[in-house]
Amino acid sequence: AHIGRTELKPVFTTHVRRSRKLYHPEAGTTVEIALDDGEVRSDKESTSLTEIELELKQGEPETLFNVARELSGIIPVRLQVQSKPDIGYTLCEGNLDNWTTAGKLKLSQDMTTEVALDAIIEYCVSHILRNDKCAAERAHIEGVHQVRVGLRRLRSGLRLFKAVLPRDQYDWITGEAKVFANALGPAWDLDVFQTSILPPVVREFGDIVDFAGLDRTAACLQDQAYELVREAISSERFTIFMIELMRWRKMGSWRNQAVTAEAARLFSPIGELSTPLLTKRHKVVVKKGKGFADLSLEARHEVRLLVKKLRYATDFFEGLYPAKPGKKHIRRLRRLQDELGHLNDIVTLNSILDRILEHSGGAKAQRAAGFLIGWYEREVASGDARLIEDWKRFEKSKPFWY
Repeated sequence: AHIGRTELKPVFTTHVRRSRKLYHPEAGTTVEIALDDGEVRSDKESTSLTEIELELKQGEPETLFNVARELSGIIPVRLQVQSKPDIGYTLCEGNLDNWTTAGKLKLSQDMTTEVALDAIIEYCVSHILRNDKCAAERAHIEGVHQVRVGLRRLRSGLRLFKAVLPRDQYDWITGEAKVFANALGPAWDLDVFQTSILPPVVREFGDIVDFAGLDRTAACLQDQAYELVREAISSERFTIFMIELMRWRKMGSWRNQAVTAEAARLFSPIGELSTPLLTKRHKVVVKKGKGFADLSLEARHEVRLLVKKLRYATDFFEGLYPAKPGKKHIRRLRRLQDELGHLNDIVTLNSILDRILEHSGGAKAQRAAGFLIGWYEREVASGDARLIEDWKRFEKSKPFWY
């Protein structure tokens, strides 16, 4: 259909002043450093924009990462994966500082292991960087959660490829990811407490039990935990971690290793790696969960961790296999992980309450904590039959990669 000129209207506009400078870090190397300062405007709101773009004019591609690291040591910077149009459309949706899920990862059977590894790293890093601002600015509680998921997925994804990666590279990346995931952990624990754990019990017993002390102390600890989140994500260390991850991926630095039979698998079809890995992880879960109904909470926690690793592996690799046969198995796996995840929230309640009671003593706080523990012990018991049934369904379902 024909669209008249008057019917086309901009949904956002970008107003930027650009300054350029050529930088010669060494002989034969030229990098253009462009500073954009301005704003993106929609009909309803606007957002400031201050960006540094690096463009290699002459020299080796790795130079860009060296310059990015130099800049991170001079001024506070964070990596941006959204383009100006991305920012504009997000602004129009009213979602500029909000969170986003990772979406689907699409791998194909014609990929080599190396190409699949590259895609998984990009998928995880993009997920982290599309949520780090939301987490640091505390725009939504899902910001912290999504960054933690991205970091866990990164570690889990690299673990799948551990046999074909240089050990020092693997150890550094997974170690840094763990450091930042741990830094975000207390904030997420308190988010869960404040939004999911405490409210149902307050609704049930708020007229006879005073939960205000617990609530106030948890909110105070939550503020402190988010300050740690802001410090971690705004740190030069985090920026360098992201820069080096991108360098590692773009330069294919995993090739810097001795030629061995294991290393040569980087150039084999990804299906030759994915099927044995999925099979191994599935067998480990089933073995660990044997006699699930009689397992202790601690043993079920171990099963939960293994289920989560299997879930991440299936998320990465499910696109390599026919979609229809896998739907039931994936649905059951995800339901089981959700049930075990909720159980874990309840199991960790004691440690959260210990932290709160350190700062909020007294009989009222102790009584409120006792009601919380009692309520959720009852919930664990009442939900046990459902959890056992979910385990049985998962245990009997045929994995989609067979």
